[in-house]
Amino acid sequence: MRAQLPTTQIVLLSTILGMALLGNVVVLYYVPDPMTRLGVGGVLLAPIIWLSARLGVVSRVSQLLIKGHKRRQFLKLRGVVDEFIDEVRRLNWAADGAKRGFRNKAEASRDMDACENRLHQIVGRIRKSAGYVTPMEAQADPERVVGIRGAAEAGASDKG
Repeated sequence: MRAQLPTTQIVLLSTILGMALLGNVVVLYYVPDPMTRLGVGGVLLAPIIWLSARLGVVSRVSQLLIKGHKRRQFLKLRGVVDEFIDEVRRLNWAADGAKRGFRNKAEASRDMDACENRLHQIVGRIRKSAGYVTPMEAQADPERVVGIRGAAEAGASDKG
């Protein structure tokens, strides 16, 4: 699963998906020639499938249809972890390309250093995404830490 799309991109992709679906309905209903319907309907099917996959329509619909399906929690944390995994893949790609001789070693080394810096930044955001604060944030705002600990303890007492 990839990171959450920006709202403007979701709105744009959803609008395009709706227009493609509407166009397909209009073509399939109003065009009398079967070969034209098949051709235009098939051409419009590609963006419908791509946009549906990009927006995660299938997973959202399946979540609604499956009874008793527990909704995924910690979406923000999941997005940051997915971002971390993507960055590890970039780091691996750069190292592997340099090792095999496909990339210039100096350029690959710069890319690996940049990946490592981004990984450190992402790791710094993981705790925040999980709802926990860093020790520096705890010193700056002790009430926030108490609020989080209180919520976690309340959740633990509900389970026990």
